[in-house]
Amino acid sequence: MRTRSYPLTATILFRLIGPFSLLGCTETAPRAAQLTSIATGHPFHQQVVTSRLTRHLSALTRHQIPHGAVVVMHHRTGEITALASGTSSAAAYSTPRDPGSMLKPFIYGMALEATLIQPDTMLPDLPSDYDGYQPHNYDGQFHGWISAKDALHQSLNLPFVYLVDKLGVEQVVGELVSLGAYHMDHPPGYFNVSVAMGQRARITPLQLVRLYGAIADQGQVRSLYFQKPIAEQSPIRMWSPRTARLVRAALSSSPNQPGLFWKTGTSLNHHDAWAGGANQHYTAVVWLGNLAGSPSKRLVGRTVALPLLLEILRSLPTLPHDQPPSSLW
Repeated sequence: MRTRSYPLTATILFRLIGPFSLLGCTETAPRAAQLTSIATGHPFHQQVVTSRLTRHLSALTRHQIPHGAVVVMHHRTGEITALASGTSSAAAYSTPRDPGSMLKPFIYGMALEATLIQPDTMLPDLPSDYDGYQPHNYDGQFHGWISAKDALHQSLNLPFVYLVDKLGVEQVVGELVSLGAYHMDHPPGYFNVSVAMGQRARITPLQLVRLYGAIADQGQVRSLYFQKPIAEQSPIRMWSPRTARLVRAALSSSPNQPGLFWKTGTSLNHHDAWAGGANQHYTAVVWLGNLAGSPSKRLVGRTVALPLLLEILRSLPTLPHDQPPSSLW
């Protein structure tokens, strides 16, 4: 019997994976079916991601880190080529969670677009007080004046709190909401400058992969789909191609690995570990944690989520529709 292929509409996707946003549409759906992965049009990608995630979680379960999710998209089309979770529920990739430092690249990009900074602009990593809130870095140290590019590369907190204060909290949050971070849509005053570290923010792996895909795709936010839609949606312009290139440059892991960049995040009190990034064709986001919300000191993005992300990005086979990378890479 022939199976008919349907384009991935918002309603179909909601039924599969729960709450999700697609170019401004939001909807609440019944709880998803019991799945460990969703069949995509690319079984090789699905096999790579599912096997890597399963193996990774088997080593972490003894540390009370039993759950995870991986989303992979082709960032020049928006096609989801792999989607997997280490549980029989879709909650791992559809539930909004504290992103930790995963929002910093977007604050950096906003500041570039506003001409508030250039990559070499020196920013303060110094003791500061914002109406009684005194932020600190993950390592507990202060590093003095540091370039904006290095502040992002090292994921320092204080320079980004400073940038959020200069840009305006509501401006930063409003722009993220407009680009698809719908769970951050709260009345004015809900957030403060600590949103630079993801505090009180909530975002899903699916929403996050869309935003990281825009960093890879010259600043364009694309809609997500499994099967090619009947009518293609025009991408949303997040940044200029120049800004996207500068953000990638700050996140690039090594000049010997062109096109590869990544960022990690660790939520407050170690409830979530994140890693997101891209190679020349694909963008991926990894979340690890516990669906019940239990913390673990081992939930640190750099040490548990990043190795899985890099293994996946380096293992994904090239698909027939992949085009030579843009010269901007």
